[in-house]
Amino acid sequence: MVAVPTRKPHTGGVPSGEVLHWYIAEVKYNHERLCRQQVEALGYEAYVASRHEMHYYECSHKREVEHIVIPRRVFIRIDDSQRVPLMRQCSLIYHFMTDRAKTSSPFGGRNYAQVPDQQMRDLQYMLYNASNPVSFVDQPLRLGDHIQVMRGPLKGLQGQYLRDATGTYIVITIDQLGCAMTTISTDDIRRL
Repeated sequence: MVAVPTRKPHTGGVPSGEVLHWYIAEVKYNHERLCRQQVEALGYEAYVASRHEMHYYECSHKREVEHIVIPRRVFIRIDDSQRVPLMRQCSLIYHFMTDRAKTSSPFGGRNYAQVPDQQMRDLQYMLYNASNPVSFVDQPLRLGDHIQVMRGPLKGLQGQYLRDATGTYIVITIDQLGCAMTTISTDDIRRL
């Protein structure tokens, strides 16, 4: 499995014993990269679901651009107690997504959506290594068989199998948010 480049983890300001989770921050439109920069400048780990793609323009002009796959969302790895201070320091964050599936706490507080570390690693791996465009479906799907890619640039990636009239896909589900998917050849996968 190829190592996915990650940002330097936050080390300062977190008392030992605190558990860090990936939270989903909703930000202003087209401000995902700027928010990531501000959050990282404060010493926290942040991730924008994006990939570098070559765009072709008129007159044979081409340019590599960072395409945002999940717009208006920034994944931030922090402790629950750091959410409110971070929102005060980073004005681009509107709010953190709540987990509507969980019941609220007995005191009326909200449960905020957390993305498991393995799902974040899978998403980063797919976006970094996929040779085909990656799209994002904003509704979690109940999909077919659990599969693993056996060869090619996504070798080792596990996900769900989806087939429709346009092709065959491997799908990575991100709890509370949706699914990332890219095309895959059926010759390159095996059922788990």
